[in-house]
Amino acid sequence: AAEQLFITQPALSKKLKKLQDLFGDELFSRLPTGLVPTPKALELEKQLPNVLRELNQLIGGTEFVPAQYSGVFRIAMPESFSVWLVPRLLAKLAKIAPGVTLRIEDPSAQFIDELTNGRVDFAFHVVKDYPGAIYVESLGGLESRCIMRSDHPLAQKKLLTQKDFLSYTHVRLYVAKLTKLDIGLIDERLAETGQKRRVILETPHLTACLDTLKVTDALLVASGHVAAYSSSGGFVSKPIPDSLENPDLEVGIFYHRRVTEHAPHQWLKALMLEVMSSD
Repeated sequence: AAEQLFITQPALSKKLKKLQDLFGDELFSRLPTGLVPTPKALELEKQLPNVLRELNQLIGGTEFVPAQYSGVFRIAMPESFSVWLVPRLLAKLAKIAPGVTLRIEDPSAQFIDELTNGRVDFAFHVVKDYPGAIYVESLGGLESRCIMRSDHPLAQKKLLTQKDFLSYTHVRLYVAKLTKLDIGLIDERLAETGQKRRVILETPHLTACLDTLKVTDALLVASGHVAAYSSSGGFVSKPIPDSLENPDLEVGIFYHRRVTEHAPHQWLKALMLEVMSSD
């Protein structure tokens, strides 16, 4: 927390002590797993956004100007998104907000907690129901494709059968908390019929998946954005076999209630949505 506020840990401890004295409450309870907010702290969290918005209007009153803004945004985003989105986003930022820095990392299984405690500002993930303090902007559905190297034995087939699909090994692009069983959507569909595919590699790193496809006959199921990105690197993509009922993903940008009134965050969110819808 001190690092994110750009102050030393002792200085933050002193500030916390002053707040505790001011509100007559410990604000945080120490548990074996870390600090947990007290009911008083949770009550303050609900009221603070409105208070801070009014304070900002009272003190500032000036319009947010991207070209004059300098700051770091922390975004949890799978590499399958970042390889496509980040270069396009940075190209726009270089022109309209050169002072902005992006810090990109893989989303963890605890990405909701990280949004809540402010460790990340935004997270890209599959749209699901989450606590009321977490908001989401849907990016719509993403078609899944089967990717392989251009000289793969299946590369000349227009449509793949389920037998084709299961006759080869697979690499799985891992995204934490994607399904209840923490497996791929395709694997979930196969499990419903008592079948499974042979996965030789599971990793969150797209480059490792694509490098494996180059030297093996393995297949990769990924979004259309990944298929478009990989097409220039000696790969082709095919539709998922009809029997597997192509599992479209509804992906969204997640953020915490605290940033809903913060102009820089709302501006960046709008820009990301704009870039995502431009292709």
